[in-house]
Amino acid sequence: MQVPYAKAAAQFSNELPAVIAIAGNEALLVEELLDSLRKSLPTHGVDERIPFAVEGRFDWDGFVQEGNAMSLFGTRRCYELRIPSGKPGDKGSKAINTYCQRKEPTGDLLVLILPKLDKRQLQSKWVKAIDALGWVVQCPEVGLDAFPAWLKQRFASRGLRLQSGAIELLVTCLEGNLLAAGQEVDKLHALSKDGGVTIEMIRSSLSDQARYTVFELVDMSCSGELVRSLRILKGLQREGVEPTIVVWSIAREIRTMASVAGQIASGTAPSNAYRENGVWSSREAIVSSAIKRIGADGCYNLLRRVGELDQLVKGQRQGDVWLELEKLIVMLNGVVIEQTPNELLV
Repeated sequence: MQVPYAKAAAQFSNELPAVIAIAGNEALLVEELLDSLRKSLPTHGVDERIPFAVEGRFDWDGFVQEGNAMSLFGTRRCYELRIPSGKPGDKGSKAINTYCQRKEPTGDLLVLILPKLDKRQLQSKWVKAIDALGWVVQCPEVGLDAFPAWLKQRFASRGLRLQSGAIELLVTCLEGNLLAAGQEVDKLHALSKDGGVTIEMIRSSLSDQARYTVFELVDMSCSGELVRSLRILKGLQREGVEPTIVVWSIAREIRTMASVAGQIASGTAPSNAYRENGVWSSREAIVSSAIKRIGADGCYNLLRRVGELDQLVKGQRQGDVWLELEKLIVMLNGVVIEQTPNELLV
């Protein structure tokens, strides 16, 4: 069944079905809801968490066999299946259907993490199978109009009081970036001694950010400024910025680009596509130039690479996350090169 996002966390603590799909394009909301689910697992007797990420030639047969196998220790397991593209393909769809229609359920939990599900996906057999057996939770898109209200609620949830004009200042500086907004609220919460947040505190906090910012990295990469993009990335690494923040920010931009490109290719007017995907007018030119340079297919290829990076960040595969970020930046710039990204900095 469809479970409203606002009620999902509370329901996690009461009961868990056999399968849950958490879908959405706002990484912050998806990951926070996923964390809430993970915290509830021990109370439901789930002691083991097994992650999967769908990429390349994913072994769907192996996934089904793993799901049908009984735990050696007699404990309940949680399988986390990330599908960055949101499209499991024919084989994946059949595998998910098979999992949901098992005659002898093992008592385990399957959690699928996906981008926002569109109307066509919601009518697909595999999503309907999940809906019939368990829950589908769609995390909301916080558009431009809703962003100020979301910020106010975020501050209120931390017990913070805002000086008049504070929300307007943050809206102007953050431009709808939920991940950055969430971090800024937490930072101001730590800085506030009495629960009050002033304009001066916000200005000081924003000006005290790293010399190289993730926002600048995203904009330069989308603008095709390859050398500058790589220099910014190196600066972020030197300043100790968490790679998770960089991955989430770039992933959000790439998902937006892919959605806009897909809508335009389907006949939607560009202005409508930008508005529906929360692209601020001040950024339309940047996003447009990236889409023209990379193309819709290129955006989908980048989504697959983002899935790999997500696994690296979560420790689900081996590799150098900063090196892989360099490769992603090169691809985002739409440049095909023979030398390694580091050689461009010489």
